Order: sequence, then structure tokens, then C-alpha cells
Amino acid sequence: MKKKKNSKKIVFDIPKHLPIITSILVVVLSALLFFLAKGYTVDLQNKAVNRRGVITVNSRPVQVEIYIDNELIGKGSKSKAVNTGSHSVALKREKYHTWSKDVRALAETTTIITPWMLLKNPEKYTVWDSKKTYIAHWISEDENIALILLQEDEGTYALWRYKLQSGLLDIFDNPSKIWVSDNKDIEILLSPNGNHALLTLSNSDEKVKYLINTSSQFSTESSKPLDLGGRSEFKLQWAKDNKHLLLISPESILSYNINSQITYSMVSQSNNQQSIWRTDKNGNLYTLKDLSKPDDTVYTYSIEKQGLDGTGESYLISSISLQKDEKYIEHYRENPSNYIPFTNSPFNTQTVGKITDFDINVDIAGVFITTTSASYWYDNTSGTYIMINPYPSELLDFSKNNKHFLFNSNDSLYTFTFSKYSENPVEKTGSTQFTNAKKGDYVGWIDNSNYYSYIKEEYLNIAEKDGDNETKVLPTKNMLFYNIEASKNSITTLEVDTKGDLLINQYRIQ
Repeated sequence: MKKKKNSKKIVFDIPKHLPIITSILVVVLSALLFFLAKGYTVDLQNKAVNRRGVITVNSRPVQVEIYIDNELIGKGSKSKAVNTGSHSVALKREKYHTWSKDVRALAETTTIITPWMLLKNPEKYTVWDSKKTYIAHWISEDENIALILLQEDEGTYALWRYKLQSGLLDIFDNPSKIWVSDNKDIEILLSPNGNHALLTLSNSDEKVKYLINTSSQFSTESSKPLDLGGRSEFKLQWAKDNKHLLLISPESILSYNINSQITYSMVSQSNNQQSIWRTDKNGNLYTLKDLSKPDDTVYTYSIEKQGLDGTGESYLISSISLQKDEKYIEHYRENPSNYIPFTNSPFNTQTVGKITDFDINVDIAGVFITTTSASYWYDNTSGTYIMINPYPSELLDFSKNNKHFLFNSNDSLYTFTFSKYSENPVEKTGSTQFTNAKKGDYVGWIDNSNYYSYIKEEYLNIAEKDGDNETKVLPTKNMLFYNIEASKNSITTLEVDTKGDLLINQYRIQ
């Protein structure tokens, strides 16, 4: 008789293994979410995993209907996995202009777009009805401070200060009256940030200058005229550091420290050869030096740097070589630029022409250089150049985030986008023509965005830097000046009513 084997029943203790099961599920779910976010999809029918792209829409305002390829995917910030290639994206909301754009999706890449939708009928609010006759106004370079001259009564004039980008502390004292006079024949030279101004009063036989702080009240009776040491014939200009005035004559350039009241000799020049120079916000002066020799086949330059107190001399660029023969530039005009950085030498044929101007941007450590043949960007960190445009160009404006700049060439506007600062994988870098406006249309960057504002056909327009989503926003018939707030929610305007009185209005556009 066979002995029966004992069978032992295996019992799986779920409570005991629950932490392990939970951990495995969390890892699997996290991996699944990661691959879904990267655009992977599972084709169960064909038992395959497909690589796709993702389009993420972060809209302003938030509660808008989002359509991708004419399919409503929801409201607010949304993402959708799509096939690679071009897709139509549209945003709609009642009372707002529809936003639409063709967006390219790349494999395993999330393309993030931030549409900015604008109200069809901006909501107007009058900040200040001055009930005083408008005479003149001045705006600081950073467009933060406005000085406005108004006629108070018969024979009395007042200078008002208005902070355009105002905070909570500015609500109760904006605008503020800073000076009263019986003389309207004045000239004002505002510092770049608007905190100081050079006020020139014109009398019958002389001009008297005063240096004023625009944030406090001023009177000529309690202030001394500015003493420039008998240099009344010198042209005056503010340095970008807001602390120095530059005194310019055909023979020399001097700097005047407004705090210490000390004058420094900076540059000697002659009527036959005027210097090309720039300042920066850190208190430095840069001067272009022509080192070329008549028999050389190249032009040779350097850009020298010194503090506006006359100390700390050094080279920003010790040597720049550019071919004199214009034939070298023809190749680059016939073949589109690839914007690959290159180094400079007397044998390099990419740099061509005589330097006519340059500009400094210390925030991104670079120099814009334009010549009689082309324009270039010099990266001070790497010591390399990029050809911006194979034609002479004029730098107009940097975007506030310094990722792009606007330039003019052959009466056409272009945007240049730096590849190393581009966060959008499908954004076109390099130079792109902006066909919506021309130089005289007051084109300017809108803070923290890829949008321009400009005036065309007596309307303030807003459009993306590639020209898409052009929108007419406000008529400009009675507008003296406009400023789009950094929040991009409203526009502040200086306007004149039918009686000639000044109005400060705000228009909510979002």
C-alpha cells in the first residue's frame, strides 16, 4: 500500500506583501506617465510602441477653449500627444480675438506654446484727467518715467512726473508735480532710467542748466545752476549708468560725475576723424580704434574699454580683422547663413568691410558690429563671431530677456534669435524678416514675450515676432505715447482730448 504524500497549501499573504506591490505599481505608473509625457503611445492592435510629440498650451488668459487639429481638448493649460509634423492650434474665448497658429511637433519632444489672447474691445479707465493744457512730454529710455509739461493757469506752467510701470507704493502719488515756472521755453534731457534730468531754461540772452532729481520737488531759487567749467558749446548726453553726463565736442569727449561733480577727460579726437563709442550700465566707455594701414588687405580695429572716471583701461577686443575686398561677401549673400560661430583672423573671409558702428550688451557679454558690407555678433565669453546679416544693418532694440534683437537692413526689419538662449525646440533661430511693419512704425519689444507692438495705419498693433496673430488694439489718433505694462494686462497711454488737455488712460487688454 502506497503512502500518501502530504500536500502543503501555499497561502499568499497580501497584507504582508502590499508595500512591495504598491511600490511596483508606483514605479510602473511613474514610468508610464513619463513615457506618455514624452509622447510615447501604445498601439495595442499592432502590439507596438510609437514615438510621438507633445504640444503643451499655456494660455493667457487661462479659461479658454483649446483646439488642436480642430478637436477641442479642453480649457486652461493642456497637453496632447500628436504625430510628428505640423498641427493647427487655435484658442477661442468670448470677447477675445481668436489665436491660431501652425505648430510643429518633434518626436519625443514637448513643444510649449504660450498664446497671448487680447480683448476685442479693450476696457478704458481714465487714470488722470489733468484738465490742463498739454505743452510737451519726455520719456526715459527704459520707458518707465514720463515728464509732462502742462499749462496750469495763464502764464504758469508745471512739470509733472508720471511713473509708467507703477507699483503699489506709487498709487497715491502718481502723477506728482515737481516744478512750477512762468517759463515754458525749456529743454529736458532725461537719464536712461528717468530718475535724473538735465533741465535747460532759455532766457532772452542765455541758457541756464540745472541737474534735477525727478522724484522730488525742484525750484530754481534754492538750486545752483550746473557748472560745466565754461563748456557751454559741448553737446551733452547721458551715459547708460545714469551717473555720468558726457560732454562731447569735435576735439574731445569728457565725462562728468553728477555725484562727485568731477570731470574726466576720456577721448581725444579731431574734426577729420570722429570716434565711434558706446557706454554701458556698469559705468564703462568703449571706443573703436582704427589700426588699419593703407597697404594692408584688411581693415584692423580694436575696441578699448575704460571706466568713466578715466581708469581701468583694457581691451574688450584687442584685434578685429576685416577684408577690404567686397568680393568675399558675395558668397555669403548667395548662400544662406548657417550661423555657425567662427574665430577671426586676417585670413578669415567671413568678416568683410569697414566698421561703421557697434553696440554693447553687458547682460549677455556680446557686441553687435556693423560694417559697410555686413553685420556680426561677437561673443565675449567664447571669443567667436556669428554673421548676423550679409548686408549693413542697424541694431534697433534688444528684447527684455535678451534672447532676441530687432535690426533694420535695406529698409526691412529682422528679428535675430540666439540659438543658445532658445528654449523652444521648434523655434527658428538666426535672422527672420518681420514684414508686418517698417522702421518708422515705432516697433518695440513687449516685456517677457515674443511679441512686438507697433503703429500702422493709425492703430496700435501687436503681433508675434514671426508676424503671426497680428491684432489691431487701439486707435492712435490722439495718442502721444503708449506703454504696455510688464504684466501684459493693460496699456497706459498719454492722450490729448479735443480741448488740448492731457489725459492718462489705461486700457485693459486681457
